[in-house]
Amino acid sequence: MIGLALVIVFLLLADFNNRLAELQQLTAQRDTAGAEATDLAQTASALETQIAFATSGVAVEDWAYEEGHLARPGDVVVVPVAQDGPAPTPAPTPAPTHIPVKNWEVWWALFFPEKNTSP
Repeated sequence: MIGLALVIVFLLLADFNNRLAELQQLTAQRDTAGAEATDLAQTASALETQIAFATSGVAVEDWAYEEGHLARPGDVVVVPVAQDGPAPTPAPTPAPTHIPVKNWEVWWALFFPEKNTSP
């Protein structure tokens, strides 16, 4: 009889241990889901704020002025006009003249750079 009671107590303790492990797993899942729900709520709030600003008149006016290149009342609009006729060509610059250097002057400059005799 005592052996049967010990077997039943052992089985009850094993079942209790399994239930505690499952409780810990479910608690961890609940905490993770709660954190994800909080993150999603914050994202939704930020998106609602962006939608509210995007649909406001201030956002439309800012877009039109900055990106749409439109003018506000009172602005002076300047439109560049293309020049008639051919485009002016820049004046040619004279090419630098090449002064021939003797071979011994090149070697001298290589070995004695501070005493360069080339013009």
